[in-house]
Amino acid sequence: MKRIKWVLMYAGIAGVIFWAPSIALHASRGYNFRGLDMLILTLLLPVIAVCCFVVLWRLCRQENSRAFIVRSMLLGIWALGPLFLTVSASFAGGGFAKAEGWKFVIIGTLLFPIFTFEGSTYDGTMFALIVTTFLLIFISENAHAKFIKRLRPT
Repeated sequence: MKRIKWVLMYAGIAGVIFWAPSIALHASRGYNFRGLDMLILTLLLPVIAVCCFVVLWRLCRQENSRAFIVRSMLLGIWALGPLFLTVSASFAGGGFAKAEGWKFVIIGTLLFPIFTFEGSTYDGTMFALIVTTFLLIFISENAHAKFIKRLRPT
């Protein structure tokens, strides 16, 4: 039961932190979302996700392994994707601005790998999602232990 609590906490934090800049940018741009905005998100979101991992890993004090934290974070980023993508689409007239918003969120969350990937292509965050996923998987592996050991104070 304790591990489920940690999974939900890491997943929720990572999902909110990853998708919040996209929502803020879509809220400020509305219909005027451009290629430069997509580039900003592609660079910003992976950096934010890695910084979130470092903070969570330092705070856990060896209680949870980095692979556990990364997998929980990835679950949160991907599973909460349909909800946050629907929120960001609302600023351009889609998402919750339409009657089918909640229906999309429920079905999208049940089938989150497909819907998050598909929704991120329309949202402009597909490359950020892919880069973040690969970066977090890379961090969770033991092939680069020297780099990871530098992140945690002894």
